[in-house]
Amino acid sequence: MLKTLEKETGKVLALKSELFAKRGLNTVFFELNDEKGKRYILAISHDKFGKAVIEADKTAIWKGELFGRCSALFPFGKKILSAFKGGEKPEVSDFKGDYAPDFSLCRFDELYPKYDNKKLIITEEDSSTILPFYIKEDTAVLGTWMCPISRAGLLAAVEYIFENYKQIKNIEYKNTPFSVLLDRGWRHNDFFLKLPKTAEELRKGMTQKSRYNLKRERRIIEEKFDGLTLENIKQEDITSKVVDKFYEFKGATHEITKKDYDILKLPLTDYYLLKTGDGEIRAIALSCEQGDKVFIENHTFDSNLREYSFGKQLYEMYIEALIEKGKTGLALAGGSLDYKNRYGTFCATVYSGTITRKSYNIYKKLSKIGLGEKPISIRRWTERLS
Repeated sequence: MLKTLEKETGKVLALKSELFAKRGLNTVFFELNDEKGKRYILAISHDKFGKAVIEADKTAIWKGELFGRCSALFPFGKKILSAFKGGEKPEVSDFKGDYAPDFSLCRFDELYPKYDNKKLIITEEDSSTILPFYIKEDTAVLGTWMCPISRAGLLAAVEYIFENYKQIKNIEYKNTPFSVLLDRGWRHNDFFLKLPKTAEELRKGMTQKSRYNLKRERRIIEEKFDGLTLENIKQEDITSKVVDKFYEFKGATHEITKKDYDILKLPLTDYYLLKTGDGEIRAIALSCEQGDKVFIENHTFDSNLREYSFGKQLYEMYIEALIEKGKTGLALAGGSLDYKNRYGTFCATVYSGTITRKSYNIYKKLSKIGLGEKPISIRRWTERLS
């Protein structure tokens, strides 16, 4: 028997709850009695990305994705997963009202006005989620990045789109906190920095040595180049000089050309120019700021002056500028660059991929024989059932 506890005294309350709270994790307590009548007190601490830690009597017994291979790693995982997700199938319908996601790259109405923009409302128990998507020829692109949607909700949305939009042959999803049963997708990491209300709070996440070095490096630059400033320019006001300077810097370190990577065609809103007192541009950041949670598309610096750490100075001053604008979060995408681990960023394992109509049809066949919810690869069944 499994039930949710309103309150539990004893060891479970010492379950690193204060630490979890500081990380922005929410904790749900469960009471579980196994077949022999033994009582367990469990806690699932989870965040908005779906990452979770299940603990029992202060001992971490399972860590991973809440909507991942839970039953394989923990004997009561299937029961916990069922209780946590809820048993009812989510309801999905078209959403006709106004809605603007707080994450910049999911504001498809603003980013891709030439495409057919749609929205779905997904209702699970007593909560609803708005999922934006746009249709590009025969493909539906879902706004799943930072969308608080469950795997069950996403599967229901996929089913709704394929059943109601017959022209759709592919559905693309990006940065979900779980793999999708119809398509395991590409597994990768994703960094996110929750922005504090002040720059002083931001620096509290740095070590004393890091704060000292950053301040010392800035002082050296200001003395050497007679000052250091950050200039914010809107996309519509950008000049060819700035564009050329970006490719000059980036080309020196990554051999990128405008033909390979045209920044003028990206959904940018702001450019940030780090300038020294002599008026020279030393570093550039490209930013997407349509919502409260913004995305840094790219940044670069003058590698000929690498010893002055202009890239590091740009990153800190850029974040300070976002805080002054009242932004609440910064998405850094994936990768392994050191700067993405600064200031207490959160790194999640996410999945991106494409679900084809063929794999969806096979999934429906598997569901009819009771295999639709098994964590298996659809590709293994393609020849058998197609």
